Formats: sequence, C-alpha cells, structure tokens
Amino acid sequence: MDPVVPAQEDIRRVGRRELYTDFGKRLEYMKTYLDFTEDDVHIFNKGAKYLKAAIPDLTHRLYQKMLEFDITARALRTRSTASEVQIEDLFTIDSPHVQRRKIFWKWYLTRLCSDPGQIEYWEYLGKIGSMHTGKVLMHPLRIEYVHMNVCLGYVKGLLLDTITNHPDMSVKFKFALLKTLSKIFCMQNDLISKCYINEGQEYTEESSNASNTDSASTMETASNTDNASITNSEVSSLAQDKASYPRCLVPGFSNSRPNSAGAQSLTSRDRSGSVDLDRVSSTAETAVSSDCPSTSSSHRVTPSVVSISQPPAFASPFAVGHIHNFETKIWSSGLKRKETGYK
Repeated sequence: MDPVVPAQEDIRRVGRRELYTDFGKRLEYMKTYLDFTEDDVHIFNKGAKYLKAAIPDLTHRLYQKMLEFDITARALRTRSTASEVQIEDLFTIDSPHVQRRKIFWKWYLTRLCSDPGQIEYWEYLGKIGSMHTGKVLMHPLRIEYVHMNVCLGYVKGLLLDTITNHPDMSVKFKFALLKTLSKIFCMQNDLISKCYINEGQEYTEESSNASNTDSASTMETASNTDNASITNSEVSSLAQDKASYPRCLVPGFSNSRPNSAGAQSLTSRDRSGSVDLDRVSSTAETAVSSDCPSTSSSHRVTPSVVSISQPPAFASPFAVGHIHNFETKIWSSGLKRKETGYK
C-alpha cells in the first residue's frame, strides 16, 4: 500500500510499517511532507556548480573544527568516539592521516552536490549513517550520533555561508537554493538518525525471520529437486546400459537371437533372470558347426585352398568360458561411446 494516499479529501494515510521496512516509501513520505518537488531538483542541480567549487575549502574548515575537540580528534586515531583512551600526540591539520581523511569528505560532498532526482543519490546518503555505526566496515568506525549531528549541522552552515556570500547568484535564486538545501539536509539527517534510533525494530525483526524462513524453504526445495534429478539420471543411465547389451545378455528377455543352424527351441531363463549357460553353450556350438566349410562332394575344397584360407579356431564369445570376458568388452565399448559422444 502506498504510504501517502488520500484516505479522505483533506487527509493522507501513512503506513507505519512501510516507513521502517521500505526505503522508497520512507523517502517518498519525507519528500511529500517537505514539499520536495521537481522544482527543487532543478534548482539544486543549477546551484551545485557553485557549491562544488567550494568543496576543498569546506573540507579544510571541517577538519579544523574536528581537531578543536579532543573527543573528535581522538576518534581520528581510535576510530571510535566511545573510546576514552588517552592519546598524547593527536593529529594536526597537516598530518598525513588527516590529509587522507580529507579525500573521503571531498567524495561525500561531491556526491551530496550531485543530482537528487536519482534514487542512487539517496541510497548513497542512506549508507552514510550505517558506515559510522561500527557494524558495516571491515575496520569498524563508530561515531556516536551526537557527533554525526553536529558535524552535519556544521557542514550545512558552511554551505549556507557559501550561498549567501556568493557574488554570482541573484538574491531570488539564493533564497530558492537555501530552501532546497535545507530540505535535503533534513532528509540526510533522518537517514543517518534511523541507523542509531531503535524505532520500528519489531518490523525489522519480522522481516528478518521471514527472510530466514524463505531461505530455508528454498534450500530444501532445491535439495529435493537435485535428488530427483540424480535419481532420474541414474535410471536413464541404467536404461542406456541395458540397451547396449546383446539381447542374450539382457535379463528379462524371453527370446534370444536366432541361430543359423536351426537349433532346437531355446530353454527359458531361470527365475533370477540370469543367462542360461547351457543354452548359450549349445547355441554357440551349433553356430560354430554351421559356419565351418562344407566337406560334401558338391563343395569339395582342395588342400591348397584349405591351407591358405583356413581361419584360426573360432572361439564364440557366447561360449561358457568367454561369457564374462565378452560382457566386460560390451561395458567398456559402451563407456567409450559415451565419452566420445558417439550415438
């Protein structure tokens, strides 16, 4: 539900849950409340060029202010305003560490002076608070809210001075830019403070629990799907291996391949589905006898022909002594076909 929808002609309804769980809805509520419109975006983008030119001076003056107080100057070493460790040699404005820290502030002010009409602009400002809570960065930086607030107020004051004293702006434009800038800093302060104030925690916890439940359900479904896929793959593999057997070696077939000598009817298999070795042996012997050259008078072969073309003794792969070797050969050839992609 839209948190800013007319419930009546003279009142708008705001959903409290969405203010704490939906970043876009919270931002929309603040913009609507402050009357931050496209005119404000246009005015700020037009005046940003004047503000960006003052960023180096603003950064220098900000760090001068930080070094005036031991609690903020100490935080530049300890990375925490909650620490009360006594530091004898605090940084100065010319210290290399302070010079490096200025780079980060220049980056922040540059982003602050970019286009507020883009959602990425506000997402970046929303990260500023979480970065200083000590819960996000690899090297925690914990700056308490009171220091964040006065620092933001000091930067706002510097920008207001820059605008009011700028010689190239008209008075009318200065007032419009000051009004827009105040709205932006109000929303920036809210995005920072919500990282420190424990309001709406009940909605955050509910969302976290629901997310964990959904993740567990998704993982379980994925696991079941993977198991089913593995089972189907195994069944398919067994079916392909079974199809690659000769029919006489595949358990469950009731008929075998016919022999060329017209032998007697084949015996049935045993109950376990194994090969009837006696039947295979007799079939193999019949096949061997039928393949030998005929010695009848009508097909007499001369001794010279026999001595040259006499083939070596044929050992049928279906004979009892060779049945296991042949089965192994079938398996290995089937694997080679799979590896080479032969179909």
